Amino acid sequence: MPEYCDYHPDTGARWHCAGCTRHYCHQCMPQATPRQSMAACPRCGERMHYYGDSGQVRPFWREWARFPRYPLHQDPALVMLLCTLVPLLMQDPFVTVVLLAGLFLALFKYLFEVIERTAKGQLKPPSLDQAFTAEGYRIIFQHAGVLIVMAAAVYSAGELAGTTAAIALAGFFIFALPASMVLLVRDHDLGPALNPLALLSLILRLGLAYPVLFVMLAAIVGVSGWLGVQAQQWLPHWLGLPAAGLLLSYALLVFFHLMGYSLYQYQALLGVAAEAEDAQTPAAKSVDRRRRLDADLDMAIKEGEYDQVQKLLEDISQHHPGDDRYLRALYRLIEARDDGQSRRKHHRKLLRWLVRQHDGAGISRLLRRILRDDHEFQVTDAELSFQCAQLLFHHGDYRLLFRLLRDFGQRFPETPLIPDACLLIARTLANARQDFRRARAYLEHIRRHYPEHALNRLIPHYLEQVNTRRPIEPPE
Repeated sequence: MPEYCDYHPDTGARWHCAGCTRHYCHQCMPQATPRQSMAACPRCGERMHYYGDSGQVRPFWREWARFPRYPLHQDPALVMLLCTLVPLLMQDPFVTVVLLAGLFLALFKYLFEVIERTAKGQLKPPSLDQAFTAEGYRIIFQHAGVLIVMAAAVYSAGELAGTTAAIALAGFFIFALPASMVLLVRDHDLGPALNPLALLSLILRLGLAYPVLFVMLAAIVGVSGWLGVQAQQWLPHWLGLPAAGLLLSYALLVFFHLMGYSLYQYQALLGVAAEAEDAQTPAAKSVDRRRRLDADLDMAIKEGEYDQVQKLLEDISQHHPGDDRYLRALYRLIEARDDGQSRRKHHRKLLRWLVRQHDGAGISRLLRRILRDDHEFQVTDAELSFQCAQLLFHHGDYRLLFRLLRDFGQRFPETPLIPDACLLIARTLANARQDFRRARAYLEHIRRHYPEHALNRLIPHYLEQVNTRRPIEPPE
């Protein structure tokens, strides 16, 4: 049975740590190197065992629609057409026989390339040139050797123990032929592929999936054979023969692709590890520190290690202060834990984040909770104080606005924001408190002490509004 990630239970595991018995998926291990099967456990540091895609591969019986489409891709279709139609163009019998033998080898070389590539998770067909390269013929002759040895064993059983024994052994070999091909592709060795104990062990490990696979393979062979016979019976000879050849080539491509996919699916049971070529493999890309921290955060949260979560969030928010995702997470964690010390410690970065979010309610909530624990608290950054006050004005928390801007000019004598702060206080007094006398005093202060400031040209407009006891609003 496939294992699943301890932290993402609906995702198949790719890594297993024997030291702490945890299973991890690719989301937990963004920095791992699957192709080299190397990764250290993020919890205990031990080297882990790589499962490959075995936990994430859909079962072959659920992918039944994939296999009939496989030979219809360009390269396998060209292989079928070449192996079927080219011999028909030859006139000389000797040349035809030689050409048929060569194309037969090319076809089976391509078929074994299909099964080996599919077993490695490379689900796209190999290119046409793979059928005609000089390498890769050894496995064809090994498979022929397996068939010859099996036939010799059946014949010997018939000679020594009678027909019943021969039939029984032949039945076993036919049933075990897919298992033999799997072992041959895995090991490239005749020994396991001919060992009855190894074959039986593999069949038992696959369980009910093996009979299902055998039935599907038998159906492919049976249906294609029957259609080939029908084609030769009902079609003219010049058309029936190539039609039967095409059907046979098509069935073989489906057969070998299905065999490769079953090897890919059961790679963990077979002791191999493969990675789909079209899978998202984060380790193949440049993985920055934040992706590792994302995974560590996720695991620490699910383990309930909130001190570690906060430490990680503090670390990454220090190195990436503009990344609002981590500031939001830090803010929510501090609020959930009602951690007054951390709230006070990180108030600047949290307030800046809330300002970027235009969240006056959040600023009000954060400042009031800080003031609850520290009555003498003040924001020591002039620009941040003014930005928060602006958002508090629109939120309607005027008491806290006055608290932020109290003695603003004395606390920040060098800031150019003093006239803007005075205007904001004047607007609050006039609009919220209807205290037009004090609002006028702040406007007169701007006019007298900051005659060169850009606000000065609007002061007459604001004074007119105050004198007529109207809210202070900028001109349209």
